[in-house]
Amino acid sequence: MSIKEQILKSIEIIVDARLKGFKVDKTLPSVIVSTNDNGKYVISLNGNNYTVKCSLPNVELKVGQSVWVKIPNGNFNSKHICGIR
Repeated sequence: MSIKEQILKSIEIIVDARLKGFKVDKTLPSVIVSTNDNGKYVISLNGNNYTVKCSLPNVELKVGQSVWVKIPNGNFNSKHICGIR
């Protein structure tokens, strides 16, 4: 491995280590699995089902509809539907 490649690899390792603890919003694609009477929806996300609220005012989602789910600051407990795909 050349000196240039070693330097670039070292920089990559440092950046990856710094970003590991960096909390940012993430928006992921999902699908409505079912609806609840309390205004919440069951979504499929990464192969698991979760109950979440919809932050879109006056929107009624249907089973099978594609949506965007936001995870604010990497806090998975605050996930919510933020858009329709």
